Amino acid sequence: VTQIKGDSETHPGLSPNDEFADFETYEHVISSEGGKATVDEGDYGRSGLVRGLGVEARSGANPYKYGMVGSTDAHTSLASAEEKNFWGKMALDSTPENKSKEIIPGATGYDMSASGLAAVWAKENTREAIAAAFKRKETYASSGPRIQARFFGGWEYNDKDAKAPNLAEIGYNKGVPMGGDLTNAPKGKAPTFLLHAAKDPKDANLDRIQVVKGWYKNGQKYEKIYDVAWSGKRKIGKDGKLPPVGNTVNLKDASYSNSIGAPQLATVWTDPDFDPAARVFYYVRVLQIPTPRHTLYDAIALGVPHPEQHPATIQERVYTSPIWYTPSEDLLAKAQKDAITVAKLKAQGKESLNDAQLKALIMNKTLTVKNLPTGESFEATYMANGKRILRSKLGEELSYAAIWQAMHGGAPLDSIAPYVIKNGKIITTFNNQTFEVMVFNLNGRYVAARSNEDGYVNYELVM
Repeated sequence: VTQIKGDSETHPGLSPNDEFADFETYEHVISSEGGKATVDEGDYGRSGLVRGLGVEARSGANPYKYGMVGSTDAHTSLASAEEKNFWGKMALDSTPENKSKEIIPGATGYDMSASGLAAVWAKENTREAIAAAFKRKETYASSGPRIQARFFGGWEYNDKDAKAPNLAEIGYNKGVPMGGDLTNAPKGKAPTFLLHAAKDPKDANLDRIQVVKGWYKNGQKYEKIYDVAWSGKRKIGKDGKLPPVGNTVNLKDASYSNSIGAPQLATVWTDPDFDPAARVFYYVRVLQIPTPRHTLYDAIALGVPHPEQHPATIQERVYTSPIWYTPSEDLLAKAQKDAITVAKLKAQGKESLNDAQLKALIMNKTLTVKNLPTGESFEATYMANGKRILRSKLGEELSYAAIWQAMHGGAPLDSIAPYVIKNGKIITTFNNQTFEVMVFNLNGRYVAARSNEDGYVNYELVM
């Protein structure tokens, strides 16, 4: 999930509400022609995890139920993941003098990332024990520092467990470690998680621990980031964000201070938004305080300006393997029974609107579109020139993040897109993905289903 060719946890286009998504993003196509890469869900670990939940809902099996590791992928025999001791990826970019040169058309050694490491929780230092840990996915990825991370999930952890000297023993006894599965949710209970992180003894302090949650229900995919433990006396603001930890890096000599951050962090966290009928994964992301990027060390050594296309400082991090929650068959069956689907409506003799009815309903009109599972709503204008515009209820064109929140479709690219009405469907595009919309008239109430949401009727159109 992290290596010299950049970080593959997620991308800001796929996770617009994640303020730490744009980390060591590698934008180049590795080919003789070069060029800038397009962003796709298949390129990143988090979107793959969410997609796996959807595949499981349709087929009963999750092909993307994977753990996390990092590795350098170096081609130099000088593998290194430390910013101040980074030997590049290819022989060409192994020295500071050569990192400004192109490795492939349009990409230089400056674009490479000093990453990563594979961390394994093995019972002993033997091949057999390490292989067994990989099989059970009790692993995590580091972008470079040797941060220690623990992550357990269960139903019975309490606040005292985070302060116990035998935290790991409690973690195993009461639940499952990273890479494990939670099932059979006790009625009225949400899962609790025991988390601990300790800094690399030779590196920077820690900023925060976050839980990354992804879930799937009624054909829709979701994600949310929770700050669960952090250094200092910061408080989460009204905007839901934790203030930055600060930055002590001296850009003149690439030094930094551990006067901010914490050597270790631990907590017990309970999911406040748990839906026992939804398929869910959770993983932990631990962030360091800002430290110098390898390009800053090189620029100072060479006596040249720092390359503008890259940040001078970064927040190194680790990602644990996920813990998955799968609802019981009874809960899944009840959720399916309560859901509105195209198949159910057709079984009741309901027919979707035809082309003429769709044109009369939406063309040259602004509709309020309500996402029934989430309660979010936005406005959609279907102009006669074949353009569809999405706006907030305040009349403003929606931002990328707002569109994603409203539609939960992945990477919001633009709020204006073409549409056509054909064969009783509205055909349009969102997130580089073309989909079809069917609309039903339920005694004057108009409801809609998107073709990429497994036949669920997830939207209501209000004139």
